[in-house]
Amino acid sequence: MKETFTNWGNELQNEVENWVANQIDSRLTQLRRIISEKQSGQFNREQNLKRYQEEITTLQNLDRQLLKVETTVQNMRQGKYSDVDENASEDASEA
Repeated sequence: MKETFTNWGNELQNEVENWVANQIDSRLTQLRRIISEKQSGQFNREQNLKRYQEEITTLQNLDRQLLKVETTVQNMRQGKYSDVDENASEDASEA
């Protein structure tokens, strides 16, 4: 009888240890997935930030070019064609 209870106790202990190990493994897997998703999200945010910064730089460059065009048009209206030629040569060298 004692042997039966000892065997039953050992089986129960093994089952509990296996159950706990499975629970821990499941939780670790879940935590690894959460960490991976958050890291991936961080990477995506960094990529978006980089893209937005590049777009801002492009828009700033376009703004400068539009200001040059505005100046050129104003000079043409005022008959300052020599300034227009200088601006055109500057724009050509920048391109």
